[in-house]
Amino acid sequence: MAVRQRSSSDYQVQMGLSIDELSSRSGISVETIRYYQRRGLIEAPERNGRRGYYGPETLERLNEVSMLRQQGFSLREIERKFSAGDSEPDMLMSFDELAMRSKIPAPILQSLMAEQVLIPLNVDGVQKFSSDDIDMACAALQLLGKGLPFGDLLELAKVHIARMEETIDDAIAIFDRVVRRHPTSTREQFGEEFKDFIEISEVLSRLVSLNFQRLLTNKAQRHLDQTGSELEKETVERLFKEYLESNV
Repeated sequence: MAVRQRSSSDYQVQMGLSIDELSSRSGISVETIRYYQRRGLIEAPERNGRRGYYGPETLERLNEVSMLRQQGFSLREIERKFSAGDSEPDMLMSFDELAMRSKIPAPILQSLMAEQVLIPLNVDGVQKFSSDDIDMACAALQLLGKGLPFGDLLELAKVHIARMEETIDDAIAIFDRVVRRHPTSTREQFGEEFKDFIEISEVLSRLVSLNFQRLLTNKAQRHLDQTGSELEKETVERLFKEYLESNV
């Protein structure tokens, strides 16, 4: 039986790839690779002086992440898969499966969908949901459990969504102008442009989420500082310090 000769490309992978080479081989941008590394999806590179090199297992892991992303899995689901070893991540589910797995009555889920608190994925014209939707629905119920009236929650969501859609329209306009540069692109170019859009949307989502949380926290602190009693202000300052120490 003929022995397969190891190509120079195989040899290069075994010796280690720079982050630029890893990006070229995986089709994943350098920024996204660094983000995956921060999230623990891939290991940090081996260091040789000031340069870092990634082994073949990192390229395999990135290819696996890309495959799962194409199948509709969120990064959170992929993280669960990797942390659980050989167990498979949750598949996309129907509305009935969402209600069964979340243990939330269907009428409540339908109300959340009607107000766009829950927004299903469109997969081949069929509405599908992921475990992220379970997390979102459970978060809404957690707010209700804190005493927030259901009507107020839906009204808050409605106002927030209306304002958010303006930002989303602006973001899509930027995408059209900067990323979707060629309306007559080939199939391959369209694919690359859409991959860019997915990466941009993920980064933008993180940015907006972190920014909203920080603004909300700071404004709530200022509000309590202006309107609260000395006991309230002292308690809030103590609890906020404890929160930072446990989460930073």
